[in-house]
Amino acid sequence: MQINKEGMQIHIIDDAQTSFLDAFFPVSKSAFSHFDCKAEHLKLWIKPSFLSNALRSACGSKGSSATGARVQMAVHEPADYLLLTIDPLFSASRVTSRIKHTITLIDPAKVEAFSEHTSQFAEVVAQLKAADCNEVEVLLDSQHFSFRSSKSKSMMNETEISLFPEPSGGKLCLYAENDAEIRARYSFRHFQRVGRLCKAGCKVLFQMADDAPLSVVCDLVHGGACQLFLAPLIE
Repeated sequence: MQINKEGMQIHIIDDAQTSFLDAFFPVSKSAFSHFDCKAEHLKLWIKPSFLSNALRSACGSKGSSATGARVQMAVHEPADYLLLTIDPLFSASRVTSRIKHTITLIDPAKVEAFSEHTSQFAEVVAQLKAADCNEVEVLLDSQHFSFRSSKSKSMMNETEISLFPEPSGGKLCLYAENDAEIRARYSFRHFQRVGRLCKAGCKVLFQMADDAPLSVVCDLVHGGACQLFLAPLIE
């Protein structure tokens, strides 16, 4: 969940990591009765089940006559929990109740790789394709960005490619929060889309986090940008 002065953006991935939802709610009277975000940019990670259970317990329980709810969300520094104040709305009752829920926020490790040399990633995908693999394992930390073919169809061919940032801060920059290391496996059939996207771009940003899809944001050569999400394979 990302909140700024323009509105609220919600990204949700299911537990099986097969479906992804991206929704944006702009600041407007139709979406919010009141909206106040003093921070320039606020990013929150929560489990969707915690949020749905809080709303369900307030106005969706069996036998409830609630027709909706007014929900107030508040985050205070340090941002380690989300406070929900829920006022159920009843159509035929003058009595309302206020329910408060505290939802603990997740602090997933996040790593990023930024490059102004997109052709190198298109070449990486081409070499992995030559290995005739079904899966690709990606490892990203502050020291290197590596790709390893897995489950090759020929069972005799394995390829591992590692990219390293230049000491002078060249065209490949790597960043890891708290020296995090993220490793994930992807279906190569879907991962090939990364190579196609990089062929059309001039800058690319990779973002990985625990229990989250791989995000690939590419600035296109002729203007505009495109973002691709890839769900990792589960064990």
